[in-house]
Amino acid sequence: MTLRDEFAAQAGDCARMGSPLTARILRCVGDRARATSGAPLARLSMEWDGQADGSAITLQLWPPGECIAMGRVDSHGRWLKWAAPAPHGPLSPGGCAG
Repeated sequence: MTLRDEFAAQAGDCARMGSPLTARILRCVGDRARATSGAPLARLSMEWDGQADGSAITLQLWPPGECIAMGRVDSHGRWLKWAAPAPHGPLSPGGCAG
C-alpha cells in the first residue's frame, strides 16, 4: 500500500467514525505526502490488534511501505516486551494492522 493509500484509508475510517475535520486533514496530507529514499517517512505505532497480551508496536517505513514488528506493550504502559530487530541486521517484516 502506498503512503497516499494509507492516508486515504485512515481518512475514510475517521469520516465513518464521525470525525470529518480529521478526515479532511488526512486527505490533504495524503495528497501532498512524498516519501523518497532521500527523505523517508516512518510511523511508529502502538495499536490493539485483538490479542490478549497488550498491543502491537510496529514501525512502518516509506518507501517501500514495509511493516516491522517491534514488540508488544501493555495499553496502559505497565510493561513492554521489546522484540525489535538488531539495528544493523536485516529487517524482518512483521505485521502492521490494516
